[in-house]
Amino acid sequence: MEWNSPFDTSCGTAHVFWPSIRIPWQPMSGNFDDPFSIAGVPAAPKPKRSLVLRAGIPILVGGSLILLGMAIVPRLKQRLDDFLHPRALQPAAKGEPESLDAPASPSNSSGVALDLRSPPVTPDSVVKGHLVRELIRQGVLMAAREELGLPTRDRALGEPLSDQVSGTLPVLDVRTSIDRERRVHVTIDGVGMEGDRPGEFDFQLPAGDLLHELPIKVESLSSGEFVAALKKAGFIGKLRARPEEGALVTVDEAELFKFEILSQFGTLRALHAEIERGGESPERLSALARVYAHLGSLTDFLWYPAPRVFRARSLLYAERLVRQSGGAGPSLWTRGYVRALAGLHASALRDLTDATRAKDAPPPWASIVEAYCRSDTSRLAKLAVGSPAAPLAIYLQLLAAE
Repeated sequence: MEWNSPFDTSCGTAHVFWPSIRIPWQPMSGNFDDPFSIAGVPAAPKPKRSLVLRAGIPILVGGSLILLGMAIVPRLKQRLDDFLHPRALQPAAKGEPESLDAPASPSNSSGVALDLRSPPVTPDSVVKGHLVRELIRQGVLMAAREELGLPTRDRALGEPLSDQVSGTLPVLDVRTSIDRERRVHVTIDGVGMEGDRPGEFDFQLPAGDLLHELPIKVESLSSGEFVAALKKAGFIGKLRARPEEGALVTVDEAELFKFEILSQFGTLRALHAEIERGGESPERLSALARVYAHLGSLTDFLWYPAPRVFRARSLLYAERLVRQSGGAGPSLWTRGYVRALAGLHASALRDLTDATRAKDAPPPWASIVEAYCRSDTSRLAKLAVGSPAAPLAIYLQLLAAE
């Protein structure tokens, strides 16, 4: 058997590599850059592009990418800075004074602003985290908003701290420290205010899950000691209207189960306005706590402190409901709902069990929350069909699958 060289072009022909077989092969003439050009067939002429067109397209694409980067990168950097270093303040808005060191007097103010000037959790604290920080901060704001009837603004939500009527709002700063013995130290400072520090508090947390015990204690402070500290600083409040007997929520329950951020914000504003007009009722507090829990879950992917703010408010409003109703069954159902969406599944199951013992009729979403806490996805799939709270079951199925 004769083996030949793969290509032998010494005689103007080439032979394909094959044992004992010679197959003459004439090299193709034509344009090998053009796949449609074959021997003897001239290649189609390439269209000639002008120099302006050939140079303009890369310049246009490159310029668009540069402009897009200039628009996105600063925003991402700001979000990241706010998340990692909450003490960093945003630049003053147009018309807002650059310095907040000379705020208005609390006695003639129309609200309370909470800043992030100092580290909200001190460096020596053994317990850190945005949710722990926000539970304390939001407890102070709840005291101002719900007990004194004052409008509130929070730097953590990006809300401006200026006021169009009386200049700059009085600004407070809250710091927290928790040691290894679960002793908590909280200080409330007035930024640029004259006089003594508005408040300084020390308390001991009992044994158990920190995020189970801390909201209970902070909510009690928000209706007592925090209110006294704000009054000591000179804030003058007004009494809220007392709700009529059996005052219900005018917001449709179906609106609460629209798991979309803008819809939840609209429902939240409507509930706060309803409480402002007609006072708190168990039904309104329950709806408010659940909407804040929804927002905390829906915004959890953001590089932004807002999810922890919403989650802290949901836990505090649920505790407020339990305290005002004396631990009645409906309040325990609500607290179990809120704790489940905050990831406190064991505490949520205890609340659901205690609510069942109270002999109160369970809400339509009670079995859905229990199935979610037990990671029973097959039961969630069944409850997602034909239930008034079917959107909740579908949403919790998604969370359980993550």
